[in-house]
Amino acid sequence: MKPYLLIVWHLYYPKGGTDDWVATFATHAEAKAEGEKLTSQQPDPLRVTSGEDYQVVDLRDWTGGE
Repeated sequence: MKPYLLIVWHLYYPKGGTDDWVATFATHAEAKAEGEKLTSQQPDPLRVTSGEDYQVVDLRDWTGGE
């Protein structure tokens, strides 16, 4: 299982449900790198950013798994 879930733009223009989920990754560093890559390609120049454009969630915190 790849335990790190990347969620992008969940605070701005959310799509709702699980549509903001991008993918899961084997390491936190991989998920963070992908989040930084995706958020650097801003589709709307008027969009305000706050440094919270993406979130990496460790799914093991939710499932109690290792």
